[in-house]
Amino acid sequence: FAFGRAGGLSSDCGTYTILHGGALWTSYYTDGNMASAFINTDRMDNLVIYKSPSFSGATITAMYSNGTGLNTTGEDDKKWSKNSHYYGIGLDYAHNDTVFSAMWEMLDNKDIAAKSTQLFTLGGQQGFGNWTVWAAYQYAHNSQMLPGWNYANQGTKGVSQHAVTAAIGYKIASGEWKLEGNYAHGKSNSTNEKYNIWSAGTAYEYPLSNRTLVYLYGGYGKANKLLNTGSYRSTFNSWTLCSGISHSF
Repeated sequence: FAFGRAGGLSSDCGTYTILHGGALWTSYYTDGNMASAFINTDRMDNLVIYKSPSFSGATITAMYSNGTGLNTTGEDDKKWSKNSHYYGIGLDYAHNDTVFSAMWEMLDNKDIAAKSTQLFTLGGQQGFGNWTVWAAYQYAHNSQMLPGWNYANQGTKGVSQHAVTAAIGYKIASGEWKLEGNYAHGKSNSTNEKYNIWSAGTAYEYPLSNRTLVYLYGGYGKANKLLNTGSYRSTFNSWTLCSGISHSF
């Protein structure tokens, strides 16, 4: 059991996330990784978390928040009925080179009197010697968020979308090269305007030691139709180049 502030099941952050299926994560910003196409949850307040013992490599994680701290009104209402609540349950499996997860998450959006958001996410990875492959799928229904943690601003029904990602990795010269592609297709449930997003990213990661890693990364993303208009345009049409070093303490 755990209590307090932590990342949701699909958050890509914190101790209790079980998101799998991507080779590149948000340490490289959002261009070219899962967050550029998937609708991921974020860190949330007031979480109650249960993680089961492992049964032949499988664990169950359940989460509930009685007030997420994500209120879009800018106010932290004190009444339970006016807070936005989070519910999540997922299966995580790991055995040798096989990793898989399946999860359901819901945000009831009570703070803005909107339809509840439903997220269904599947993802995993498989190793084949020097090669690794990743893949994931997500269906989002009535989401008040877009990929990259951007607000949808599409009325009480938000947006609904399908998203997929696929990636490969190859170990070379003591490091690993990774290549990932992401795609989402959705629509505004209020106006029926459609959109699609695609992105690609690649990175080479080289460990200098067990705790120190250097990397080089490039990513590109492009959106069409609804998300290529207004303020959305600069958010979803972009590119990133970066290099850096990380050290674990």
